[in-house]
Amino acid sequence: MYTKRVVHAPAKISIIRCWTCFTICRKTAHLLDFYTIVIDNREEFANKNIFTEAQEVHCVNYEEAEQYFPKKENTCYVIVTRGHKDDKVCLKKRHSIKKLFMLE
Repeated sequence: MYTKRVVHAPAKISIIRCWTCFTICRKTAHLLDFYTIVIDNREEFANKNIFTEAQEVHCVNYEEAEQYFPKKENTCYVIVTRGHKDDKVCLKKRHSIKKLFMLE
C-alpha cells in the first residue's frame, strides 16, 4: 500500500539552534516558504536583525521554550543547540507531539 503525505503551505519550521547549522537551515526554509521560528537562549543570537528571514525570534531558556513551539502537525523541528548540550531537553518536549519531521 502506498501512502502520500501532503504538506499544506505554509508549513512551519521551528529551529532551536546554534549559529553554524542555522545559516543553512534558514536559507533552505526561506526558499521553501516555511514560516520560520528561531529559538535561542542567548540574547546576542536571538536577534531579529540577524535573522531577517524569520517570522519569529525568541530568546528564552530551552526549558521554557515550549510555549513558542507550534502545535500543528505540519511543523518541522530542527534541534541543534550549542554543543548539543540542550538537544535532549528540547527533544523531550517535542517527542510526544505530532510533527511532520524532526532533525536532531
